[in-house]
Amino acid sequence: MRWGWIVAGSSLLLFSIGVGKWGHEYKAVPYNEVTAQTAILTVAYEQPNAVAGKMGSAILALGAIACFKAGTGKDRQGNRILPNPIAPTPVPHPVATPQVVSRSPFPSPAASKSTSVQYDSEELVVPALPQQVAQPQPEKRQVSIFDRVLTHRKKHLLIPCETGSGKTTFELGLIDFCREHWGDKAEFYHSTAKPQSTLGLEDVQAADCRPHSFLVSRENPESIVWLRDRLAWLNRRLTQRGETRQQAERDGRKFTPPPIRIIIDEWQKTMLVAETYDRKNGTDIENEIIDLIVDFAVSGREDDIALWIFGQDHQVQNLHKRLNKGIQKQFGLIVLGIQGNLGSISDALYGRSPLLNRKETKDEVWKQVQVLASANPKRGVCYSNLYSHEVLEVPYLPDIKRKRIWGKESNVVQFPDNKPQELELEDVWA
Repeated sequence: MRWGWIVAGSSLLLFSIGVGKWGHEYKAVPYNEVTAQTAILTVAYEQPNAVAGKMGSAILALGAIACFKAGTGKDRQGNRILPNPIAPTPVPHPVATPQVVSRSPFPSPAASKSTSVQYDSEELVVPALPQQVAQPQPEKRQVSIFDRVLTHRKKHLLIPCETGSGKTTFELGLIDFCREHWGDKAEFYHSTAKPQSTLGLEDVQAADCRPHSFLVSRENPESIVWLRDRLAWLNRRLTQRGETRQQAERDGRKFTPPPIRIIIDEWQKTMLVAETYDRKNGTDIENEIIDLIVDFAVSGREDDIALWIFGQDHQVQNLHKRLNKGIQKQFGLIVLGIQGNLGSISDALYGRSPLLNRKETKDEVWKQVQVLASANPKRGVCYSNLYSHEVLEVPYLPDIKRKRIWGKESNVVQFPDNKPQELELEDVWA
């Protein structure tokens, strides 16, 4: 104990009692009450110092408590205070021999397997801690729009773009990227209304006895019948996959079919060929194709059969009058552009039927597009809603048009130069 604090606390306690007694003391206060008949002397008793006495007594009592606590409590480290502390016996501290620490990730050959430590005159051997080898961290690859497509849950894509905005490069690169990740079991069925190379797909026959990629053109109107027949054949496969999946679910098995992607390039031109064919032959192939597109959009995702439609508008309902906003919700959107040709992205943000409503959000996205496009003029840029609202860079693939993913000997082939006079004018400007 600390007796000084105890004595001080006792003194304050006694003083508190005295002040409290003084504050509660009654005093007689006489006063005269005079009436008409007689004079009466009246005496009253009051406590004139009650408030001061109570407050003073309380303050002194608190001080006494604090003194008692200080005299009998613990120090700041939580140790009980002893009256005559005895100095503890000093404990010998180990004196380690100096050790050179190497910054190399590999242990030094001359490093000892143990460390000698001296305790006064006694020598002990303590095993040394093993050196930790720094593991190289894998370099993080920047997420690209191809990665987003690969993991997109809706699977269906609508890709609007203007001429010269890098659509062909994006399309071929996306097919190549997905095939490398999915393997040879993935199936791609491609049609276009514009003559172009498609990674060798046009040279390989698909299971429907047609090339994996073929041209739909007004010069060959029968090609629109090929497209209708292909979509009908794939729709039958969708039905078979649905039945297999349901049986697997009943049996408690997991059903993971290989991906099938139906790629329709130049949508507007394809529909124009269908209209022309129907008008000349009295058929209704255009509506048959639309019915099949709706079936794939609604039911294909669950069985990994998806549509990739390349067109000129960012709204499905503007692609055809029978495609409504309900179908729009089934598609993820990728709007392509490149420095000097960002019209598709601008129209998607500020044109009719804009994708975003708040002006602040539109301006922020448009600013990101301009900054990214200016920083890399040769690379494409895109706005995507596959994962919220993103502005991403399109991978730069200058040799993708010469690559052949189906080739056995070489991935890159050389094409002979086409002479302009041997091409039709419509094909040149298609």
